[in-house]
Amino acid sequence: MSNLFSKLPYLITGDNYEQLKKYDSGSRKKINILGWFAFIPSFLWFLSSFLLCYKILETSWGIALLVGTVAAIMIFIFERNIVQSVKTHWGLALIRISLGLFIAIFSSVILDLVIFENDITHYAQEKMIKTGEQRVNEANQNVAVARERLNLELEGKSNSKVPGFGRIATEKKEQMRDDNTKLENAEADLAKLKSGLGDNANPEYKKLLTTMGLNTILNRVKLLHEFVSQNSLAFWSWFILLMIGILLEVFGVLTKCFYPKSDYEKDQETISAIMANKRKMVLEQSIYYTSLGVSGRDAFDTINSPNRRVLN
Repeated sequence: MSNLFSKLPYLITGDNYEQLKKYDSGSRKKINILGWFAFIPSFLWFLSSFLLCYKILETSWGIALLVGTVAAIMIFIFERNIVQSVKTHWGLALIRISLGLFIAIFSSVILDLVIFENDITHYAQEKMIKTGEQRVNEANQNVAVARERLNLELEGKSNSKVPGFGRIATEKKEQMRDDNTKLENAEADLAKLKSGLGDNANPEYKKLLTTMGLNTILNRVKLLHEFVSQNSLAFWSWFILLMIGILLEVFGVLTKCFYPKSDYEKDQETISAIMANKRKMVLEQSIYYTSLGVSGRDAFDTINSPNRRVLN
């Protein structure tokens, strides 16, 4: 197991472990760094995608595993392409860094949804309860205003200046009754809401979560940013996770650009240059041989034949 663990970075980068043993420790160290920083983001994508589907979207194990595997393979291919590149030009590096930043931000959002799942749910519940309490307070104020207006009308201190239960007083009494009904309904809704949210086993619990939009990813992202903007501890936790995600994604490119070339890499570049020159030489010979024509090729073969006879 330990042998596989030590060889894993080389399997990821596609380099020969036995061949690298002949090189200095710096060469092996760089391959280890590149290998692990290609593997870690892929693993995190698998984990976050799986948990997002299984815990938040509440899909089956099979669907969650499939989504996690597909996401990890896509990121692994992208990361492996970076670490396997022999030469890294600045233009290409900039494109890869930009893609890395996009992937890092996107993966950070998914990971945040998983890590802050309970916080998001709690924040949404508190927000919904506060909305219910606000409706109750508004209904209470409406009842109080309606009662005061009715009393003024009964005392003859209102616009009609006629004390007692006249037409206007009756209308205002009906208005107060309507406001009381709205207050009772608001209080009943709030009590039902608190009862449903307080018990996860309550059949109404999932319905309430759906009502709050917690079954959708975009609404959860919106609630997450509302939550972190109001909580300094949550903000810094979210920010640190984002920075870690960005670092993990772009570290491979930064290593290729700024880390000194190892002896192994220099040899690989030399071998690539030699092979490229050989291919160029063969192609030039082929073009020249084709341009000679049939007669020219026959003459060329005769002149360069090792068995040709020298005429006196």
